[in-house]
Amino acid sequence: MKPVVSIGNANVDHFFVVERLPRKDEGVVADEYYVAPGGSAGNFAVALARLGINTRFIGYVGDDSDADFIINSFLKDGVDTSGIARVKELPTGKVIILIEKSSGNKRMVAYRGANKYLLDKGINPDLIKNTLI
Repeated sequence: MKPVVSIGNANVDHFFVVERLPRKDEGVVADEYYVAPGGSAGNFAVALARLGINTRFIGYVGDDSDADFIINSFLKDGVDTSGIARVKELPTGKVIILIEKSSGNKRMVAYRGANKYLLDKGINPDLIKNTLI
């Protein structure tokens, strides 16, 4: 079966679970912290792969340990990573996510990093030949 292609951002998400979200100029202490691969397109590719669908991710990451983390996580879930390009000029994208424990409300701050290359450089058209987009 032709792979489904997911084109977009891949980030390392840093989750902080807090009792309540901070107010202006206020800090809070997190009760939990964890790191996971993320980015909408990356999450989509992983979700499809976990359902047994042949999936390829296309996007940019830095040439760093965060990129290794994302690629290894994708491979573990069965995502084809042949469409991931590493760039030396920028680090892998990162997102800080504050989650309010009681409500699930979130605040996010994103650093695009290497993801900006998707708009600046585009993709290799050969990566989407014989695929489902």
